Amino acid sequence: MGKTAGVTRSTSISVSAGIARKSFRLDCIPYHSERARRMADTGAPLYNSGMDPLVIAGREFRSRLIVGTGKYRSFQENARALEASGADMVTVAVRRVNLTDRTKESLLDFIDRSRYKILPNTAGCTTAKDAVLTAQLAREALGTDLIKLEVIGDTETLYPDTAETIVAARELVKDGFTVLPYIIDDPTACKRLEDAGCAAVMPLGAPMTRSSPSPCRNDDRSKQADAP
Repeated sequence: MGKTAGVTRSTSISVSAGIARKSFRLDCIPYHSERARRMADTGAPLYNSGMDPLVIAGREFRSRLIVGTGKYRSFQENARALEASGADMVTVAVRRVNLTDRTKESLLDFIDRSRYKILPNTAGCTTAKDAVLTAQLAREALGTDLIKLEVIGDTETLYPDTAETIVAARELVKDGFTVLPYIIDDPTACKRLEDAGCAAVMPLGAPMTRSSPSPCRNDDRSKQADAP
């Protein structure tokens, strides 16, 4: 599937994938740190070393890890995790973050935008219309055309709605966005999104429940359908 598939085939930088496929350093030393520079001088292996840069719509990223910003106990903890990750990009839920009221503390106050590219996402949207409006708000507030498109079809497993995602993707691409859709691991859906002009696809690893970070089993999802 061309460039789109290139992203899906790249090594995932989750802890499990890191252990299974690469001998990554588990302490995830940031490239910017003094310790990392000393290690580079001695030829010691570094997190993200040995991998080709990730290129999305002409933008080059040293790390393939995109860090989320949910479920942290504080903005400070989130900032420390981002620093330790070695990532270049951080995704932010537009509908859950204070973007406009500068008199109140915001997650954005703890993200160094000279170091990290912000990838706004449309988490919480259940229709293409809502996702498009949320993306437009993100572009106006954050000054970026990047958008992680999420249109949720099942609020319990957070499984994406493929049809609505494709509709929203087509509209956002026409509106000048660089679209990275969250989608099921279906080659046909991914190809349709590529044909729509998406810069990359972000297939889910497994359905998740709202109450637990553990993947739910396929038979759990099938129980929601009446057909045998």
